[in-house]
Amino acid sequence: MSWLVGRSAALLALATVVITPRVARAVDVEDVGGETLTMDVTNTATFSYLFDNRDDSQTVVPPPGTIVNDTFGEFYDRLNFQLYYWRLRAGIRVDFATYYAQLDEDDLIDIARERLPDATGPERNAYVNAFQRELNTRYRTTVFPSKLFVGYTAPGVDLTIGDFYAQFGRGLVLSVRKIDELATDTTIRGAKASFKKSWESASLSVSALAGQMNPIRVDEQSGRRLNGDGSPLFFGFPSANDFTTYSFDDRGNTAYLVERARPSYLEDSIFGLSVEGGPRQILFGTHATLLSRKDYAEENLRCQAAGGAQCGALFPTFDTPNQARLRDTIITASGSLSVPNIFDHGDAYVEVVGQHATDGRPVAIGPNGEVERTPDNTGYAVYFGGNLRVEELTVNLEGKHYRSFLPLAANINSNAAADPSFSAAEYDPVAYNQPPIVEPFYTQQIGAPNICVTGGRAKVDYRFSKEVLAYGWGGYYTSFTEFNPLNYQCDTSKPVEQTNTIDMASGGEISFQEGRGYLKAWTGARHTTHADEVTGVNLAAPSDIFYREGYLRYDVAVHLGGDFTLQSQGFHRHRYEPALASNAWNEGENYLALRWAPYVSFIFGYEYLTRKGCVPDENVELCNFFSGGLQFKAADREHVVEQIFDTVNLFVGQRRGAIRCVSGVCRNFPPFQGAKLELTSRF
Repeated sequence: MSWLVGRSAALLALATVVITPRVARAVDVEDVGGETLTMDVTNTATFSYLFDNRDDSQTVVPPPGTIVNDTFGEFYDRLNFQLYYWRLRAGIRVDFATYYAQLDEDDLIDIARERLPDATGPERNAYVNAFQRELNTRYRTTVFPSKLFVGYTAPGVDLTIGDFYAQFGRGLVLSVRKIDELATDTTIRGAKASFKKSWESASLSVSALAGQMNPIRVDEQSGRRLNGDGSPLFFGFPSANDFTTYSFDDRGNTAYLVERARPSYLEDSIFGLSVEGGPRQILFGTHATLLSRKDYAEENLRCQAAGGAQCGALFPTFDTPNQARLRDTIITASGSLSVPNIFDHGDAYVEVVGQHATDGRPVAIGPNGEVERTPDNTGYAVYFGGNLRVEELTVNLEGKHYRSFLPLAANINSNAAADPSFSAAEYDPVAYNQPPIVEPFYTQQIGAPNICVTGGRAKVDYRFSKEVLAYGWGGYYTSFTEFNPLNYQCDTSKPVEQTNTIDMASGGEISFQEGRGYLKAWTGARHTTHADEVTGVNLAAPSDIFYREGYLRYDVAVHLGGDFTLQSQGFHRHRYEPALASNAWNEGENYLALRWAPYVSFIFGYEYLTRKGCVPDENVELCNFFSGGLQFKAADREHVVEQIFDTVNLFVGQRRGAIRCVSGVCRNFPPFQGAKLELTSRF
């Protein structure tokens, strides 16, 4: 522990030196070889202390993951340094994470005695080892250069070596970007070249890229660390540690078992090309990527067949039902057509994609040494989007038809049940493409509906005046992988596999107080049924209901006078999902803020959940979550204090655990109870 504190203090001191204006201040140095040299430094530091977040299960022996995330502190720091000179740019981001006041071995032994008072020594010891397994990849002090790049930009030319984001078309072929709402940040580390040329009546753009995928390696929500297998491109990155368990024999002697370190991520490589061009009236495009996975599955099988030891460490491979991860080569290519202007009243876009997943995972070694592999998979996708504008009326139409279209899921070990010592389940949503969902961006995805789906949505907006806007939408979707993601070959012969969804909503926006106040609100419903009745654990009788929801979302601001505005936003949801609970429940989030522009906002939050099991006490059917917060934003950066305290966010209180989604990408956020302070400094 003393080493950890000393290491943390040293790194904090180093960060302070780096961001102190006397040492590294964002300045424009004039006339450096006839050009201006600009240096920018941004540092974001987050301090948190977490109390009991009430996510323990109702069992006497709750899973270790729900115990270790209570009563401890954490510190995250992201230091960004960038240089701009002439047409050149360069940057590096260093990530640092450390934790304090964690459970030590004595604490784990005490918990085992408390939870298992009548258990034998081996039973208690197994529970302690389960805690140690959980902590093997969580809350580990880590510092590494997470992002770095150099680039060159000139008229029509952009070259980057290092980390970069990329998207081809509408994201069906490739979409690698940062999603702040879900705390995900994936880049490609390699090389990218883009060329653009425009003429009076035509244009052409070409982008080519190659590299290895670089997911974020420390998940701030769970403290989980993603350990790679190792690559020359990722120098200084974290790697896994050996894991040691122990037990006692009848005589009290200690026996140790060492599990050799193995990664939770095998680096994916990607190669891509995108070409778009044509006359200004019509743009044609072609986009293609080849995803190649690092794979030791065959070597692992042969090692096990030969009776080898530690085969998982020598030749790591992951046990997964995700079909995309069971193929080592996935080729995805598309053709697109874009009409940016249809007689000044609309636009249209269509993209047709083909996908071939091959080099399947070896599953067995035959008697003659031949390898049996997971069969190839071929799929396709069609997406259409268009807008029609007639005076104050706007109509948006979107449609999708996807068949056996696999997500480009990252090669991550997300199976905690099969590999509790080295897995990283929190990274399961990481993928390198993002097919349009053709639904509201906040729609919660269940299963994997987009692998086999057909549907569309129409949205109508009408502006009655400058101050009043009304809108509504309706969508219908049929999926064969929402209920059962393993039906990736789109077997339509079983009605129980088919789900049909109706999604509708209507709302509007009103501005008042000369535009300084507004009301935005909409209400909607989502109703999903099976094509035939099914039986389930929480169903008293066969039913065709798969999911049902009604909701209200709002955002309202009232100008109080001067620089003060009162704002409230949130939502209420009434939900029913038989797979989770036998009865419907309510949940919601409501936040009230007093804003003193542009300096400070005072925030009060209230969240609630009325589903049994929201706390360990099964008799509780209503869980309340209260919080308070403060946000400060410096008016300018003329003084050192304003540079250091450019943005300050303070949160104290509780947040409910929930699955949150952004445009089809979903992840589970655990409940939070504690205090969090985030300081952003810009120089």
